[in-house]
Amino acid sequence: MLDLGHYLGRQVAHEVIYENCMKAFEEDKPLLDLLLQDARVTDDVDEATLRELLDPENYSGSSAKMVDQVLGRYSEYLD
Repeated sequence: MLDLGHYLGRQVAHEVIYENCMKAFEEDKPLLDLLLQDARVTDDVDEATLRELLDPENYSGSSAKMVDQVLGRYSEYLD
């Protein structure tokens, strides 16, 4: 959702992911297939990018960078 927000805006990405995840669960369909059918997504994001965003190997996203930022702010307490 965070990465999709770079393309769609944060609020729209949140709505798109929430709605499509619920639909994927309720209809037992792959999330990728539903996102590829959603014009809010496909107007700005191609299939290759969506596949990359949904690749489980990329799920950690920006978490490592965020952890480094937090630790940098509180490094005086870590010694």
